[in-house]
Amino acid sequence: MKRKFLLCFTLIFLVVLVFSNDSKIFKALLESSEKLRTISCFIHMRDIERKSDVAFKFSYEREGGKMRIDYTYPKGMKGSTVAVDGEYFYMRFATFKKTVKKKLEKGKRNPPGSEMGSFFLYTTGDIDGLSSYSVKFIEDEKLKMKWDGVKFEPLTHHFILEKGKRKEEIWVDVKSLIPVKIKIYLNGKPKLEIEVFNVVLNEDIPDEFFRLD
Repeated sequence: MKRKFLLCFTLIFLVVLVFSNDSKIFKALLESSEKLRTISCFIHMRDIERKSDVAFKFSYEREGGKMRIDYTYPKGMKGSTVAVDGEYFYMRFATFKKTVKKKLEKGKRNPPGSEMGSFFLYTTGDIDGLSSYSVKFIEDEKLKMKWDGVKFEPLTHHFILEKGKRKEEIWVDVKSLIPVKIKIYLNGKPKLEIEVFNVVLNEDIPDEFFRLD
């Protein structure tokens, strides 16, 4: 009886210890998000349902919610740009050499970039959004990512986030504590896969960069 009690206590202790460590890692991710001012990176995004790829340079400034996306792939979108300066939404079509400018809708349900899931929540500092997921730590894992000649092989923390019908697998760079790979599932079906390369944090970005006048 004593041995069974000791074994049971040991198992409970190990579960609590693992849960505690998982919580600490995810808490560090949230703290990293809170400290973010700006981010610039390259993103490759694959629509698994449509079997299509898009790639772009991504820049974001927390203050004012400024954002810019410069497309590099596919060929038909190369040179096109989407930008938000906090007041206006811009889209420049490379093919037509034309820029569209619209007043930004405040409180829009699905703002530009929100399809990127937890990466977007991390970038915009939506701590409540990130914290609303149930979190399960899988393992530390070294990734091998490659797109158009660009390679990245970070050591990562692998998590699964779940909320309702939505599930995300995220791989968080151990050094920067930034999600660098995300797989998004809806209703159990894989929808999007996102890979993040060449991350630069908290460098000043001029306001003009987010305007396409």
